[in-house]
Amino acid sequence: MQATDGDLQCARCERHMRKAAVTWPDGKICNSCYYDATSLYGPCPSCGINRMLPGRLDIGDQPVCRDCARIRQDYHCRTCEQEARPYRRGSCARCALRSDLECDLLHDGSPEGIKSLIDALCAADRPESILTWKRSDKVRGLLSAMASGTTPLSHDGLDQFEPSGKHVEHLRSVLVHHQALPTRDKYIALFERWLEEKLANIANADIERPVRQFATWHHLRRINEIALAGNSTRGPVHSSKQEITEGPGARIGDI
Repeated sequence: MQATDGDLQCARCERHMRKAAVTWPDGKICNSCYYDATSLYGPCPSCGINRMLPGRLDIGDQPVCRDCARIRQDYHCRTCEQEARPYRRGSCARCALRSDLECDLLHDGSPEGIKSLIDALCAADRPESILTWKRSDKVRGLLSAMASGTTPLSHDGLDQFEPSGKHVEHLRSVLVHHQALPTRDKYIALFERWLEEKLANIANADIERPVRQFATWHHLRRINEIALAGNSTRGPVHSSKQEITEGPGARIGDI
């Protein structure tokens, strides 16, 4: 940013800015440095207390707690009382996220598992990213479908949700990471879905039956054994698809 007569200089990074995010004892702080400083936690090297470390010591520029840096602003969340960067009306982003989700998703007769969904989303490392993510129309539709029970809180439920896309897979990864859904091999799941779609196009049961047996008892069993051994199934799934569609005696592609 090119400096002008009205610009300020950040005391931390010396970047020029139009407006300071905050003023602390070491000077005016830009938004970027403010975000970084209020995201840092650990034992304070001055007092030894484990807490937010937004301040700096004159010697060595070490990150220290608010009290040791003589920062007068109080960063305790008014909802959970934990020390955290304020997000909305004195509450931290995590508490703001929980308030929004409970208001939108919890109601009389909510399906079993909705509280687990809310807990998983609120446990994200960066709740601000979830607050941004859920503004999408597609995400709001997905969460509403789960809150109404139209889309079950399960892998199958997510598989069947339309429109599919990255928003569905992101929610799935969050739920799996926080154990709201069991872990599953995504390549096996994609293979099973692909197989069912292919088999659905075979009208002749005398042809469909041996192809299903070949795909299930030979390929799917082998892929599952590879997964149980802790190895990647991406390559084996790809080769199995080729063999099922092109291999001798299993000419799905020609049916």
